[in-house]
Amino acid sequence: LGLAGARIPTDPEQVFFNGQTRQYINMSHAFRLVGPRWFASQLEMVDVYLAAILRGDDCDAARYKSARLPSGLSFGSVWGLLRQMPMWRQYQLGSRWERAPLE
Repeated sequence: LGLAGARIPTDPEQVFFNGQTRQYINMSHAFRLVGPRWFASQLEMVDVYLAAILRGDDCDAARYKSARLPSGLSFGSVWGLLRQMPMWRQYQLGSRWERAPLE
């Protein structure tokens, strides 16, 4: 994600958190923000098996979503994390890849 040096929480009760070697999304909290079908559409090219699970009947957001979001989550905390991401650079690379994928 281009988040080297970013201050990502390590608490698994947060929506987005650092593990030992990876970053994770707490899907219970994420389902309060967007549904499993949205995640499936975003992950289709990355992991078709995960996308299929998220589209399946067993993945019911109402059943799995958390009762409330973490207390530390605010517009300011999300904005602070987003500002640490090189989104413009990622957009440029994505656009370049769409125009000429083999260059």
